Amino acid sequence: MTKQVPNWVIIAGAVFGGLTLLFFMLLIVMSVFGLEVPCDSRFLVVVVIAFGVALSITFLGGAVAARGSVPLPFISRHPFTFSASGGIAAFIVVLTLSNSLFSKNCESPIVGCADGYQSHYVSQLRFGFCYPRRGWELDTAAIDIRAADIFIRASEDRNIGVRYHLTTVPAVFMNEQDDYFQRTAVTWSQLDENIEHGPTNVGGRKAYSYQLTPLNGKGEPMPTRITHIFLSSEMLLEIYASHMEDTSDVLKSEIESIVASTSIFK
Repeated sequence: MTKQVPNWVIIAGAVFGGLTLLFFMLLIVMSVFGLEVPCDSRFLVVVVIAFGVALSITFLGGAVAARGSVPLPFISRHPFTFSASGGIAAFIVVLTLSNSLFSKNCESPIVGCADGYQSHYVSQLRFGFCYPRRGWELDTAAIDIRAADIFIRASEDRNIGVRYHLTTVPAVFMNEQDDYFQRTAVTWSQLDENIEHGPTNVGGRKAYSYQLTPLNGKGEPMPTRITHIFLSSEMLLEIYASHMEDTSDVLKSEIESIVASTSIFK
């Protein structure tokens, strides 16, 4: 005599299956709008999907089997073997496949730093930089492929330091980089008529540099170097390096080192 499956079991399976599908669809919608899951969080997403599929199969029924071996250190000739079925097998299969597909190419590139410096890599934008281990603070706002603000501030004076800012390029300048650089120089000349500007190279990319001395909120001159780098025809990375006129030579040198260490990996 076949035992009848309670209705709540079928409902539970449908709920878990529906939630897993909605979660996966949400990831797709986010990627369409440029909101990607950070590399260091992708395995958690894979685990959630695997659990959802496993619970759905457990409640709804079905046959899934998995068998394999796990190599053990120092016992390469006698690996640990296992076999599983049902929901556990589904979890193993989905976890293995999803992790190999969803997390591939997610390793952070190596940003080479000098002694006394530490690296920071922005996976969403595929660029990184180095900043001193001591005397500096890293502060990041929300980051996606269309908006980002990253600050590296001196601990002794948080008004000086380096800011990485991502912005969009006006449509009329998308394929006219040189014209955009010149127009920007004209705009910023209103802050300092003695502005100096010209082409440069940062992180292996063509860039444009502006050197000016605007006044801060207290009316004090604040020498600033702004570097523009096109990440694409639509996106522009701006690097602001600012200090005061009485800033020590050591801090000025560290600011220059941070900017010079910028590496772009795409």
